[in-house]
Formats: sequence, structure tokens, C-alpha cells
Amino acid sequence: MHHHDQWTHFVIQSTEYFDLDRACFRLADIEIEGDVIVGIHPPGSASARHVVDGRKLLCTPGLVNAHLHPSKELYRGLYPPGSASEMLDVVHRNNRSESEADQASASMFALSQSILQGVTSVGIFTSRAKVDARQAQKSGLRAAVFFSQNDLWAGGGEIPETHKLDGILKQFDDVFDVFDDARISINPATASEFSSSDELLKVLHHIAMKTGRRFSLHIQEGAERVGAFIKTHGESGIARLSRVGVLDRFTTVVHASALTESDVRLLQAHPVGIVHCPISNAFTSAGKMPLRALVREHDVGIGTDSAMINPINRIAFEAAFAMHHHDASEDAARDIIEMLTIKGARSINIQNSGKIEPGMQADFCLFEGSPYKSPDHSIHFLELFLFGRPKSVFVAGKKVVNDYRLATGTEYDISRSYNESRDRIVSSVTA
Repeated sequence: MHHHDQWTHFVIQSTEYFDLDRACFRLADIEIEGDVIVGIHPPGSASARHVVDGRKLLCTPGLVNAHLHPSKELYRGLYPPGSASEMLDVVHRNNRSESEADQASASMFALSQSILQGVTSVGIFTSRAKVDARQAQKSGLRAAVFFSQNDLWAGGGEIPETHKLDGILKQFDDVFDVFDDARISINPATASEFSSSDELLKVLHHIAMKTGRRFSLHIQEGAERVGAFIKTHGESGIARLSRVGVLDRFTTVVHASALTESDVRLLQAHPVGIVHCPISNAFTSAGKMPLRALVREHDVGIGTDSAMINPINRIAFEAAFAMHHHDASEDAARDIIEMLTIKGARSINIQNSGKIEPGMQADFCLFEGSPYKSPDHSIHFLELFLFGRPKSVFVAGKKVVNDYRLATGTEYDISRSYNESRDRIVSSVTA
């Protein structure tokens, strides 16, 4: 463990910080008190008990990985590309092979690797929420944990775990009561349009409204699955959410990569959160979210999804891929940076994070180096994360990366534990 002082009031003096509104780096002093940015001051004018010399540092908002299945890190690179249905079959089958200890080691590895990349907030989608919430707590990250529960399965193939409604409510309450706090939120979720009755959709959505949290599900992940759902239900998954009355600001849909024009119009008409997972969609040939039609008016985040179907679990690479191949917009880099920061945070109901300005959470990164290697400051922002690692990462004003090393544990121990679990799992699923 790398010990260091955690300061309650400090100033980063004369640093170049990324101004999200102007999409450029600007010279200033940044004042932090407790877990909040309290001031942006002219360079060299602010003082505090602790002062960081920012003259050779660049300051950016921390990144948001809005959709991650941490335990699937165990299967990185094991499977060739296949359809979403084929991959789901593998997921449901492999879940039985994972012990709680395996899940915990994989989760901590995935989260610690995220932190070292400059991720400060993460949306964790999991059917075993206690383990992932506990690891998120230990990691120091800000996390929205989406506890996925199902009351039926109409998707064919391997059948995931299902429960009766009263059991689902009890399990959610048990996790919520233990883990939900200022940094870790526990949110209701179901796997997909194939895993829930109308009643469950309404109940989980009601929980989100009542608790000020967010309901989420994977939806319309590939034309094959969309066709199968319409064949049995007579409507698309998006149309069903609209009919049931849950397509609103308390809901976040993930993937939405195979949409009809009427689906797009429904999403455009409702203030729903959206998470785009471009590389996993490419891996499973699940289509492309029509990003340009949705990104300006919605809180759209970006996620790396599962290492099983995304061998490069790096959120900055995800963003570059989306920018160049997914028709983001005429101002693609700027849109993508908002998806990586402020909009990504809001897409998973993390408020007041993702921006360097007074009143925002002190979730940010410090990079060594000179500014403006690229004349486009937005492109340079992405280059920092694509080609380097932050020297320091702060979450809620606390340092979680200190001089390129984890402040919350040693990378070696986390990697060793993960590798032991991975070796066990690989042996069991390939035997």
C-alpha cells in the first residue's frame, strides 16, 4: 500500500485545465475543498495550506466508463467473435463456474486497471451486486452498480438465474441497505427485454423513481435478437418500454444498436439515458447505434461492456473507435469527450461530476507533459488518455493514483490474484 496524506483543502496552481464548455485547455489555479472543486482562479492567485505546482501538469476531468461487467475480465481473449445470442449463452453457462473469490479478484483487477487509465466513475452491470459493490468501495472509484435480476427468460439457449418478484425486491433491498452511499449507488436492473415481465419492468422503474436512482437494461442488441423479440411479442423492446410507461429520465438503455426509425423517434421523444458500447457491438455484429441522431439531445455515455466481447478494455480506445466509425457528428471529438465525462456521468445518474468547474465533484486527472501537441484541443484531450497514463487521479478529492501507482492497493498483488483466478476459470471452461 502506498501511503500519502489526503488533503482536505488544496490548490493546483498554474495548471492547464480542460474547459469542457469551450473545448480547450486554459491556464488557472484550481481550488479543492473536501470532495468538491470550489474555485477556478487566475493563475498564481489562489492559496491553501497545500499547493500542487501545476506548471508542468495538464488537468482533465476523470473519464466515465458507463457500462462494464467487471467479472468477465476472466474471459478476455478466450472467445472468437460471435453473435450476441451466442455470447450470452457462454455468459450464462460460465456464471456457474465462477466462485465469489474469482469474481472478486476479476472485479478488482478490472476496476484498478480502469483507475490507472484515468477512469473516475464506472457503471457496473452485475447479477452478483454485493461482490462488485464491495470491490468498487475498496477501489476508491465512484460507481453506479446496476443489480440485474430477472423474473423470466424468453431468449432461448442457456437460461440465466430467475426469481419471483418478492425475492427480487428483498435481494435489492439487502444490497441497497448495505452499500448505497454518496460514492456507490445501487440501481435496479434486468438483463434485457427477454428477461422481464411487464410487471417487473414497472416495479424496477418504480424503485428507481422512489430512491432517486436509475433503472437499466440491455436492449435491441442485434437485428437477430430484435427480430426474435418482435416475432414473439409483436413490438420492439423500445416500443414495449414506451407502452409500459418506463421510457423516461429514470431509465438508461444499453446498446440500442439495432433500431428501426420508429425506435429512434421514440428515443428522441423521451429523456432516457443511453449507453453506447461500440466495440462489443462490432465484436458481436450487433449493429451500430445511430449516434448522430441521439447524442445532442440525450445523456449518452460510452462503455467497454465485457472483456469477453471486448478484448481491449480501454475506454479511450472505445471513444476513438466511436468517433471514427460510428458517425458521431460534425463535431465528433467534442461530442465524444462529453460522452466520456459529463454526459457519461449523467447517463448513469452520477450528478455533478465530469467537469472542472466550481460546485462539481473533485474527480479529475493530472498528466505530465506540455499542452497542445495537437492543434485541436479536443483531439489532444483524447491523445492524453490514448497514448499515456495520468500521473495522479482524484475521486471525491482523494488521490486514488499517486505517481502512476494505485493508492488503494498494489498492482502486483491485484494482478497476481486475478491471474490465479483466471487460470482456474480457463481450465474449467476449456476442459
